[in-house]
Amino acid sequence: MNQQKALVEPIPGSGADRRKLPRYRWGAPLLVRKAEGSESKALALEISEGGVSIAFYQGLKIGDVIELGPIVDRKLVAVVRHNRGTIYGLEFLELSDESRANIRKFCKKLPPFDPGNLKI
Repeated sequence: MNQQKALVEPIPGSGADRRKLPRYRWGAPLLVRKAEGSESKALALEISEGGVSIAFYQGLKIGDVIELGPIVDRKLVAVVRHNRGTIYGLEFLELSDESRANIRKFCKKLPPFDPGNLKI
């Protein structure tokens, strides 16, 4: 089985953002396709090279694998890693080096994400 590095490392006693990759503010409509084939609209809230957070009202479970896009002009596969109400944290799966480089370049054009100041 393909092992993947965790994108979050615990820091004992710290309430700080512990992600390995910087996040960037990104508000954009996305289309989510669930495993059974149904499609629904979502809203991207932030993005990094490793994943994206979305607002989604159709319900997902931790571990669900979905397809979503467009992200840098393509559809990507992601797994649900976190959930708080209608906000989902997704980790990209099976990213090609080209896709990762395109996401990195795209993110550099966006403002940094500040989880303490959402301004949604």
